[in-house]
Amino acid sequence: MKKAIIFDFDGTLVDLHQDADMVRKRLRDVSRRYGYNLEFEKILEDIERIGAIDDQMKSILLDILNEEDLKLVNKATLIDSSNRICETLKERGFLIGIFTRNYSELVHRLLEKFSFPKFDIVLGRYEGGKNKQEQLIYILHYLDLEPHQAVVVGDYIGDIIAAKRVGCYTIGVESGRCGREELLRYGADEVIRDVGEILSVIE
Repeated sequence: MKKAIIFDFDGTLVDLHQDADMVRKRLRDVSRRYGYNLEFEKILEDIERIGAIDDQMKSILLDILNEEDLKLVNKATLIDSSNRICETLKERGFLIGIFTRNYSELVHRLLEKFSFPKFDIVLGRYEGGKNKQEQLIYILHYLDLEPHQAVVVGDYIGDIIAAKRVGCYTIGVESGRCGREELLRYGADEVIRDVGEILSVIE
């Protein structure tokens, strides 16, 4: 029996409309002034590479990333009726949670802005673990659940891969970065257009 629905955030519940190329350019410009020459194609991974040898530089780059995230409070839009879907899930007795690589303060501001119900757990960037797999393990422990009791919903292959490694049932949504075929190829058990269809899948 499924007891919890764990959501990714950007591309799943909200659309942040972040200009990732602009963020990468700012990170490149700052890091190169300190002698680092990384492209930041995978932003957090490259920040971690720098952090392995320079904690101070890592802190500077994360501050920039957090600052850029907070600029999105007024740009973000709600995906379909995700707030009402989460409310319905709560009413039907499901635990609900969020695991994301976005800045936690941004997530909480947007949950309030869009009148989401209270989540049982919300983990932002580096909370509960350094990656999404570790975050999911933390959430399961916190909610006292076995992996098969949780459904993980996300728009990106990284969400699906992390959930499958932990042993959770996975639902991919086409409202974000990846299409149906790619999500299925990386192991999604179901693929839906957006979270508005989730009730028809889990019940």
